[in-house]
Amino acid sequence: MYNKIISTIIVLLVATIAYMGLPTDEQRPNESLGSVQRGSEYHGTLITPSSDAGGVLLTTGGTLGSVVVTDTLTSNLNFYKATTTNTTLRGNTATSSLEQVAAVNTASADNTYTFDIQVSTGLVYEFDGTRATTTITWRE
Repeated sequence: MYNKIISTIIVLLVATIAYMGLPTDEQRPNESLGSVQRGSEYHGTLITPSSDAGGVLLTTGGTLGSVVVTDTLTSNLNFYKATTTNTTLRGNTATSSLEQVAAVNTASADNTYTFDIQVSTGLVYEFDGTRATTTITWRE
């Protein structure tokens, strides 16, 4: 009987020490929780026909991931390396013309287009006509 009590105490003590010794989330900041490491996940922006014709995705460096077109495109979707399309708001380091980094044109079928293009100064998108339902993925 005495041996059972001592054995139970030892097992509980070992289990408690083992549990307390496990690292917390703060101690494992780069642990993968799925197929993507924290900080490397993509964000999505849904564009509908009633959305604005353009917008800012990134104001600093990042990556254009993919474009998922779910409606027939009737206009081109262009991506530029910039933080704004307004020339009066750009800093002295930006040029008067925008550098195009990617495009999905009207001949493109409903599909997913993967780019994985890195930009260093920001990323904006712009439809040059009617918007189609589209999802743009990007990451910081």
